[in-house]
Amino acid sequence: LMNDSRKIYTIADPVEINENQLPNKLLNNDVYLFMGRLSPEKGIGLFCQAVTDLNRKGIVLGEGYLRSELMEKYPNIQFVGWVAGKQAYFKKAKALVFTSLCYETFGLSVAEARSYGIPCIVPDSCAASEQVIDGETGYLFKTGNLDSLKEVLVKYENADIQVMQNNIVNFIADDWSLISHIKNLVQVYNEIITES
Repeated sequence: LMNDSRKIYTIADPVEINENQLPNKLLNNDVYLFMGRLSPEKGIGLFCQAVTDLNRKGIVLGEGYLRSELMEKYPNIQFVGWVAGKQAYFKKAKALVFTSLCYETFGLSVAEARSYGIPCIVPDSCAASEQVIDGETGYLFKTGNLDSLKEVLVKYENADIQVMQNNIVNFIADDWSLISHIKNLVQVYNEIITES
């Protein structure tokens, strides 16, 4: 039997954060951004269909075996692969749409987008939802539900997205660096060793 004396430690993953802390000029942008592997469990088809149905612009950062099929089916969406200069795409983004169908443990792309002041639209049943305050710093939609995603995208189009951007907590880049991650990890190990 497990007892209640177990201690749980939380250590943030290292994230490629926007170091200059200058937020996007959202009102100049009209592109919805997807970033991830192009495979069914990441919900890439959901993103493409919602953006297409609403006649919006979409950019997909990522590679995967579905790429050719998606490019053919959705000629209105720009598929750029994995690029070295992804910051340029973040600067064009009006919002990041995170559509994973599975329970993601964190959602690195969501944290990265938030560091640019980009509101995020994420599924309600994954850990990335913990990074979004629904209606204040982004929106939550029903996981895997196309109609729910489209409804939320329409809400976002009609929201005061400048206010939403202002609600996003500023990131301290050092808190998310690899060095900070390692320091926190070592601190946890030292505490465990000391207590044993």
